[in-house]
Amino acid sequence: MVQYRSYYDFNVCYDMNHDSPDTRYFVDRVTEFWIQQFHFDGYRFDLAKGFTQTYSLGNVSLWGHYDSSRVYNIERMANHIWSIDTNAYVILEMFADNSEEQHYSNDGMMLWGNVNYNYYMATMGNVSASNFSSVNYKAHGWSKPHLIGYMESHDEERVMYKNLTSGYSSGTYNVKDTATALRRMEMAGAFFYTVPGPKMAWMGGELGYDISINNPCRTCSHPFKWNYYSRPNSLRLYKVWSAIINLRNDYPAFRTTNFNMQTSQAGKSIHLNNSAMNVTIVGNFDVNAISFNPVFQNTGWWYDYLTGDSIEVLNTTSPLALEPGEYHIYTTVKLSTPNLSIGIAETEAEDNFAYAFPNPANSFTSFGMYLSKSSNVRIEIYRINGQKIDEIDAGRLSPGEHMIDWSFADKELASGLYICRISAGNQTQHIKIVID
Repeated sequence: MVQYRSYYDFNVCYDMNHDSPDTRYFVDRVTEFWIQQFHFDGYRFDLAKGFTQTYSLGNVSLWGHYDSSRVYNIERMANHIWSIDTNAYVILEMFADNSEEQHYSNDGMMLWGNVNYNYYMATMGNVSASNFSSVNYKAHGWSKPHLIGYMESHDEERVMYKNLTSGYSSGTYNVKDTATALRRMEMAGAFFYTVPGPKMAWMGGELGYDISINNPCRTCSHPFKWNYYSRPNSLRLYKVWSAIINLRNDYPAFRTTNFNMQTSQAGKSIHLNNSAMNVTIVGNFDVNAISFNPVFQNTGWWYDYLTGDSIEVLNTTSPLALEPGEYHIYTTVKLSTPNLSIGIAETEAEDNFAYAFPNPANSFTSFGMYLSKSSNVRIEIYRINGQKIDEIDAGRLSPGEHMIDWSFADKELASGLYICRISAGNQTQHIKIVID
């Protein structure tokens, strides 16, 4: 059942013999147990390309080939899962030959679609490498929308990080500027979530998470940055992406199979066709202004979903003037304009500029914070009865991200709830920490 296969492809230390009846019995018992006992709604199989005994490492002719033994193993596993729950999801991290992936898609499985490189090239302003058409299942020749496209994942670099470190510029327009980069992330979302088919958003992408996957290391903890909600442009990105995702839920046009994409140039467009409403998404991914012909499906009035504005299209071949980073989601039916307000009262009502991680904690925690300006930072820790037990004077810190560690392993603190008061200039925030 178990064998050591360090010389095989797709192996992570010890591996199972996937052709063994014992392995197959074990796998089936595990998958049915979690569905029956805990009502799991499906499985995402990591390293699915490894469900084979075929050796192809270093053999160019076999590396990407259609592996019939792997197809048999995966189909057998999926069919057993569906015999327990016909509605269960089966998702594969595959990256195999397209003919093999198409086979799984036709059978009803979903597969990961990595478009990280092309999306971050697009948001950076590198037009020559910005064609992200492979996020479209049709570009693979598939008949079913079973491609799970993603701009970011646990294996890929953050798009926002690439913007800030490698973004292009022209004159005063600079993608390395945080506000500009976040607006381009909005545009990326407009050209990602509107593409029919399932999508994956990675933790924090909706707020413009901008810490490299390699900081401090690729497999290290990357805590969520709750303070990003207090950054107005990050909050706006969150609201824009939410509004776009709501379109997928509320209107059949955003789930249509009758659509096309033009994404090879700086001016990009998506056309969604539906009997109730047509949609045209347009955007300029260059760092210079362009004149772009989106080829609207019909003449008449079109409505900008995110702004509530409208344009009258008299000629479907007339070009639009688009500034760098400008984008629009036009519909032939006027929809309710989403609330994208990021007023001061909303973003600073609770002065949420800091967080603690890990929390709960058993020997240490770190206080993360984002400072909009240089400030004197002081942290005080109290028992729930108000008794101060520790304090940290961090001194004057510069604007930006900071992490301040607090170790309490030698303080013999009882398990329970503690209150931390963080002061930074005229900002104050109280954080509850659970010590276990």
